[in-house]
Amino acid sequence: MVKMIKTMTPIDDLTGGLEAGTLVLIYGPTGCGKTTLCLKMAENILSLGEYEAIYVDTEGGAPEIPGIRFMRVKDLREQGEALKKLRKEGPSRALIFLDSMTAHYHRRVLSAPAEFRASTAAELGGIIARHLGILREIVEGTENIAVLTAHLKSPIEHHFKMNMLRKMAKAWKDGRYTPSAGDYMKFFAEDPVKWIGGRALGMHVHRRLRIFVDEDETRILYIEKWPLKYNYCIRYMMDKSGNMQKISGLFDLQEQMKRKILSLEFKSMLTEALEITEKEGIEVEGEEVAEKARRRRKSSKTREIQTPKTPSPSNIAKGAKSETDKQKR
Repeated sequence: MVKMIKTMTPIDDLTGGLEAGTLVLIYGPTGCGKTTLCLKMAENILSLGEYEAIYVDTEGGAPEIPGIRFMRVKDLREQGEALKKLRKEGPSRALIFLDSMTAHYHRRVLSAPAEFRASTAAELGGIIARHLGILREIVEGTENIAVLTAHLKSPIEHHFKMNMLRKMAKAWKDGRYTPSAGDYMKFFAEDPVKWIGGRALGMHVHRRLRIFVDEDETRILYIEKWPLKYNYCIRYMMDKSGNMQKISGLFDLQEQMKRKILSLEFKSMLTEALEITEKEGIEVEGEEVAEKARRRRKSSKTREIQTPKTPSPSNIAKGAKSETDKQKR
């Protein structure tokens, strides 16, 4: 029988709680309330007196809360050591938080020279996969639960050098463009992974939840990976003190609403693109420069050697018949 642990947060209204023996990923944009949600769960679980709350803090932003065991880690090496220590201790009834699972991964990737970022991400992705393996050992077959957080993947990683994205960001800043869900999907349609940390993170977790932030600052908690409950959501409010209040029942995320919140996310990502562009002093190409580049590409294509087309048998027959008719005349 599956054992569900109540968290006394909006998660209970969405899924019935957290399932013992699982890894749960919660991801969303910066400032959406991932850490607040985790700390609230830790406090609430601790108050029940049945579970130990262990909080592995990788970003240094979580405040000390009496009763919660905090483990502060400064890099990926310390993160791995903390997880190995927990595996050795062998807790039997613990709610383990790793907030954020990929913070140090992301810092290392962004600090690497641009030409080495892809190889650095691949190398560090292997480390993240090993850490996930340790966490699975800790929770599977036990009453332990591990909750991991991750930020949204930024288009900077794959599209930073694309002039089009920089032009869109500048046009939006100047009021000449409105970000849309269609453009969002244009950038991400080829890659369904939307969290920092690579595909391994999505593959190795058992459950996956995503947080969207609507225009009115309400949160939408959305199920991406959960047995028999895919695409369900719940809306809640969160005040400055971190208190959460459910303001809707369970609902299905309709396409129109999804496009709206994806547009909002795209706006935040374009803001990031513009900030990076300005910080690194990258000039956005004007229309004339872009048009010249398009003409150069078009010209180079026309100069390519093309393989002559082989005439079809029917065309050969038509040609022969035409030649015969000419000779008769």
